[in-house]
Amino acid sequence: MHQNFERATGCHDGFIRCRSFAWEMKIENLQKQKQELQIFLDMYGQNCFEKRDVIEIKESERRAQVQAKILKSALDEHSLELRVKAANEAEAACQQRLSVAEAEIVDLRAKLDASERLALYMYLLSTSMCIWRLLLHHFISRLYGICEIR
Repeated sequence: MHQNFERATGCHDGFIRCRSFAWEMKIENLQKQKQELQIFLDMYGQNCFEKRDVIEIKESERRAQVQAKILKSALDEHSLELRVKAANEAEAACQQRLSVAEAEIVDLRAKLDASERLALYMYLLSTSMCIWRLLLHHFISRLYGICEIR
């Protein structure tokens, strides 16, 4: 604004500059006074409300701590619930694998029993065939022996 007045021409140029400068100085003084009053008001307000503000801050801090404890407790409980759920799922999976393994053991035992019965049958069959061969051989030997005597 001051620069606009310097560019002005005419006989009142110097007078206008003086008036303009005076107004600028008054405005600047008023702005300084406003700042000082604002600082004073802030200090006064701070002193008046400082005790109440401290109490409010402490109460707010206490409420925040209580809320933090509640949230931590809820988080711990949720975490515990998740761990229990995971443990239950793992137990169910293990029980299922155990059931499958037990069924497989029953099946393998049945196959083993069948194999043992088959082996015993084969053994008995082979020994009975040996006995029959021996008996047959003995019978034939006696038959030939009898035949040779005659």
